[in-house]
Amino acid sequence: MDADSTKVVVDYSPLLLRSIWSMFGFATLFAWLRAFAKLTTGVPFWWDDHFLNASWLCLLVSTALLARSVDFGTGLHFEDMVLENIPIVAEYSFAAGFATILGQAWSKTSFGLTILRISDGWMRWLVLFIIISMNLVLTTNAILLYAQCTPIRRLFDELAEVYSGVGDIVLAMLPWKIVWKAKLFKREKIGVLVAMSLGVFSGIMSFLKIISLGEISDVRSTTVDLKIFGIAELAVTIIAVSIPILRVFIRQGHRSYVSKSSTGQRSNQVSAGYQSPTAFSGNHESQRGGIPMKQTTVAEPIGVYRPPESWARYEV
Repeated sequence: MDADSTKVVVDYSPLLLRSIWSMFGFATLFAWLRAFAKLTTGVPFWWDDHFLNASWLCLLVSTALLARSVDFGTGLHFEDMVLENIPIVAEYSFAAGFATILGQAWSKTSFGLTILRISDGWMRWLVLFIIISMNLVLTTNAILLYAQCTPIRRLFDELAEVYSGVGDIVLAMLPWKIVWKAKLFKREKIGVLVAMSLGVFSGIMSFLKIISLGEISDVRSTTVDLKIFGIAELAVTIIAVSIPILRVFIRQGHRSYVSKSSTGQRSNQVSAGYQSPTAFSGNHESQRGGIPMKQTTVAEPIGVYRPPESWARYEV
């Protein structure tokens, strides 16, 4: 019996498709909720929103390209692919990687600009340095995807991922100094810090990508892990940028709801405890359409509304 006829072909494309589309869905949900919150409250869009929207478009393009490449064999080991399809898979993979890296640069820029708005002094200059340097490193990494000098590209891939991961963690930690000095309740501070520190998970994805970089030169590999971690890093960054803004709008909405509920409750108390004009009798009634009211010293039950004395209208 031929050995090739008994060989089991392993296909990881279903895992790839489930992973990238689910992460795209979650990132889309948070990004759109952020945009919806700003549109409905009249808050103008700023540069951090524009960079975030651009990074979401990159995520869409990268996810669609990877999904399309599955039709040509992505998810299979290189040795199990149809020989003619290998260049096509490579083209789709390079294009998807290019879009992913640009999206990572722009999503991190969005997060950096958000922090820039609440920082000052040396911290502001540090954030600016991280934003500029991270864009330079990641953009160079994206261009080198199409370079033929594999050793240099491999070395720069690792450098870019390390720098990206460290930058994510630094940006996630910077808000601690700002928020902890703010005049907020401790519970509020913890909530804000947790929301602002989610960028740490993006840094973790960067380091996981470093572990998967060795798959590129391994013919027995499918590079599925590398593709999943690349999409995950971008999706997690988009979610991490969106959550702090969403948290603010959710709290504002909750406070508005509580305020309206309290106002409605007070209105009901007024309606229940307010005496009709005919109940106010005395010598100080209006003869020209004034509201007849009279001051009284009679003790009233607790919880019943009594108009203030300034409401009494006397006409001579």
